[in-house]
Amino acid sequence: MSALYVIGDTCQSPSCHRMGADMRTCSGCRQAHYCSAQCQKNDWKSHKILCKNNSKEKARARADTEAAKAHGGEAQLDIPRLFSDLKQWTRTQRPLLTWAAAHALQVRSNPSNASTLCLKLDLERTSCPVPPGSFKLERMSVVNITEFLSLVREKSPEQGETCDEVLRRAQAATDARTGARIPLVFILTGPLMQIVPVGFYSEGSCAGLELEDDDDWQATFKRILLGW
Repeated sequence: MSALYVIGDTCQSPSCHRMGADMRTCSGCRQAHYCSAQCQKNDWKSHKILCKNNSKEKARARADTEAAKAHGGEAQLDIPRLFSDLKQWTRTQRPLLTWAAAHALQVRSNPSNASTLCLKLDLERTSCPVPPGSFKLERMSVVNITEFLSLVREKSPEQGETCDEVLRRAQAATDARTGARIPLVFILTGPLMQIVPVGFYSEGSCAGLELEDDDDWQATFKRILLGW
């Protein structure tokens, strides 16, 4: 399983997490984004672990796909395309993910939950070529971050160092302005795991979406995903 940390328009520096469209991208793995050269420099000592992992996994997946095509067949799963499509899906759904994570983790009443829990989404690829219809929700649950990454490490021992770094980042992810923990969403599809800090939701400010506090948030979340 490939652990991809922070895909989307979010600065990956643990002390920043600023959001915006104009981001620098790591030239190695093409998965990490930064709002400035200084943030990228500050994060390199830690990011190089994830950068090495992501680059290796993407190169292996690309080689498998090309080898299958060279022998007249097709790869069972086009991983490079899956990387790209998942990134676009996350970008499209970020406001909704922010809203869902706030409800799932109850961070408005219990802010400390964001340091130990995350919202986990299991997605299945569809035949639709463009987001948001490119993936459908199979399952969602709230899981303990440490326990979940321990399970990933057991299934994929070679991902041990990567899991340790992801856990460290999850525990260190705080808002630069308030010092509050940033809620995380873990997204799994096929062999990929994407970990996204989604920021904070306040009623009526979710990027143009008419979303309010909702006791039946799970049903609302599913209905919106199906209705895009």
